[in-house]
Amino acid sequence: MQQHGSGEPKVFQSGRFFYIGKQGGLARGWYMRTREGLHGPFDTRADAESMLRVLIDTRPRKRVANWHRSLHR
Repeated sequence: MQQHGSGEPKVFQSGRFFYIGKQGGLARGWYMRTREGLHGPFDTRADAESMLRVLIDTRPRKRVANWHRSLHR
């Protein structure tokens, strides 16, 4: 896992990475699911995880204004 500024590891969501074999309409390989959509196929899960680290490190964080208000409605 990659460390970020506070020294805590970045945690990847479970279910974010998955493998498609012969069945399904997608090409065979590892895929990852992000907010922006589906990415892949990758030859290995490690390749998919590396690409996720690149996406996290190169894209600005999206912040939701007033998210706490929507929880209390």
